[in-house]
Amino acid sequence: MPTRTRALALLGAALGLPLLAQNASPDSLRFEAVTSGFILRETQPLAIQAAGPWNIRMGTGPGDMLSLSKAKGAGNDVVAVGVQGWWLVRQKAGTYEQTLSVYPEGGDPSKGTTVHVTLRIAQAVPNPAVTYPDGPHGCTAVPELPDPATCVVPNERPPGRFQPPEVGTSYVDPNFGARVTVLTGPGALHGYSSPSAITARNRMVLVGKSGENQMVDLNTGSVLVRNVKAPLEGTILDAQDDAVAYAVGPAENHAAILRYDLATGKKTVLADFSKAPYRFSSITVGGTGEGSKDNWLPLSAPEQQQLCAYSVAARKAYCADLKSVPGGPFKVDFPTMSKGVDKTSGKRYVVAVANPAMLTFSVNEAAGSLELETVGPEQVGYGKGNANGICEAGERCIGGGHSDLFEDPRGNQLMMLGLEFTSPCEYDLVTLQLNQGVRMGLPVELGGGLRRVMTLFRCGGQDVWADLHIGCARSSPYCVVATTYGGFESARRPDDESPMRRTPHLSEIFVVRDNGAEIRRLAQHRSVQFTNEDSHGYWSTPRACLSADGAYVVADSNFGVPNAHRVIQIETGFGVAK
Repeated sequence: MPTRTRALALLGAALGLPLLAQNASPDSLRFEAVTSGFILRETQPLAIQAAGPWNIRMGTGPGDMLSLSKAKGAGNDVVAVGVQGWWLVRQKAGTYEQTLSVYPEGGDPSKGTTVHVTLRIAQAVPNPAVTYPDGPHGCTAVPELPDPATCVVPNERPPGRFQPPEVGTSYVDPNFGARVTVLTGPGALHGYSSPSAITARNRMVLVGKSGENQMVDLNTGSVLVRNVKAPLEGTILDAQDDAVAYAVGPAENHAAILRYDLATGKKTVLADFSKAPYRFSSITVGGTGEGSKDNWLPLSAPEQQQLCAYSVAARKAYCADLKSVPGGPFKVDFPTMSKGVDKTSGKRYVVAVANPAMLTFSVNEAAGSLELETVGPEQVGYGKGNANGICEAGERCIGGGHSDLFEDPRGNQLMMLGLEFTSPCEYDLVTLQLNQGVRMGLPVELGGGLRRVMTLFRCGGQDVWADLHIGCARSSPYCVVATTYGGFESARRPDDESPMRRTPHLSEIFVVRDNGAEIRRLAQHRSVQFTNEDSHGYWSTPRACLSADGAYVVADSNFGVPNAHRVIQIETGFGVAK
């Protein structure tokens, strides 16, 4: 502000003349937060209109509740008003109020413009119960995390010399106590965390070994079916019949769904989407799309930008044109089905995990098509969005990568995935309740559908942020989570025998029950990614998948030896294990 104007303002104050006009808007601000430290909108703008210098003074409310980007200025300006995160986490649930007085410099604060600030703090949902088959052993508590999160693994390679047992035999994980059975020798893999490689009645596992796909016994590793024609990646096993599998867009027919009889080797065309009315060039499940508990299959047609849900029983497809969805074009990573019909909404969902945002559709059987439910949602708690939960232009929205869908005991259809947050700064395992629609990305404590299940990694450079994969059971409320030793495409040289840097939740396999009611840590998978392996070590990630009843996990491990992948099985203690 010019010196002359400032001088006039001061002179006017001394003579008792009216001070230069000032105003602040809005006249009230409302913040919402959770006792965990989550703030729905970290800062909000306060616009000040003034002809001269001004100050801001806080009222008689909690003195440390708010932060201001500036407490004085001159002329028109915008002040960022925020909630102090360190103060928030020390408070109980409730409503807190503070006032701000914006007044001319040299004036009376009690006669300034008053802005009322309200903060509602909701009680965080309880942390899950953390359980173990036996343990934990060799693990230590970590500040801000609810479990003894950092574990030392005995004889961990490198440089340890842990030797897995022979095929069909087991060992007990020394940290968490689960029984781990080796199903194959070196050179074998299963597919992804979804679709599950375990047949419906827990009899067989689809694996690839020495260039041949096989069905092996889930408990002994004995080869039950050789030369399986169904592909390793993207095959969806039948939800009721152990001897049936489906492949969407396999190599021999890129635009068809093929049905495989695993016992006889016979394959038939279930649906050909190259023909009218579809005329798709190719269809895919993106390698990781999963079917429902009653055999609905997802698919996308990338070139035609179509998304479909296919009913095996009715032999009918329901599709949507992604080109018509605002905010596109959308690049679909993979489509996936809800495990059943949502009990609350009565809708069957198909989700396109996509960039720049995931897309949720519901099946409209009467209309014979898919209906768009939501784009996104907005990733609240990260970035500078307006925190209304709706995915809008310029905001960071949830794409849904490395996720899977599951059904809770109340019939709600949910997605489980990992998300990064800035308030507080951490990487969390979360769930999204699909029937909440545009509110699915808002915290459940504030009336939305997002639940923070577990904090995995903290900010500040103290924790390694590992990659993770998620696979959920088709007919029970369980999901398995497998973390790696490092981030995406993180691999070490084969001659590097330096000790692993152990930080929270590295190289673990654990199962989540009922939307975060319980987390059961099962085993350290011991699988290290190396630079001299295929895909920069990607196939040494465990990619754990789960049986339909939640009783078994199947994963891969090289046990710290490059290119020595084995398929392993782990009993969870849930479901009905043999």
